[in-house]
Amino acid sequence: MVKRVPVTDEDSNVVDHEEEPVVGGKIEAIEFSAKGNHPMYGRPLKELKRSLHKDLLIACIVRGEKTIIPGGDDCIKAGDQVIVVTKHILFNDLTDVLTGNLQ
Repeated sequence: MVKRVPVTDEDSNVVDHEEEPVVGGKIEAIEFSAKGNHPMYGRPLKELKRSLHKDLLIACIVRGEKTIIPGGDDCIKAGDQVIVVTKHILFNDLTDVLTGNLQ
């Protein structure tokens, strides 16, 4: 069973994560807060596709009172809450979903 170690780093933007293992501990759902300013903000998700890690899904974006199930034309903006479903268990920041430089 995989348990997420609580994040104590004040710079982390993890808001919440699923306490109970999902699919036998093989995946994790993490809620991030899109803090500050980052080049990924404001870009359509379809433009980020090549820069995202494999085995992850940006499942939901919450912007104020609006809940968005995103498609390729949606984007993440500063201040959004973003739910990521992934096989990677070491993500502590929303930008960790990127493999490196944006393409």
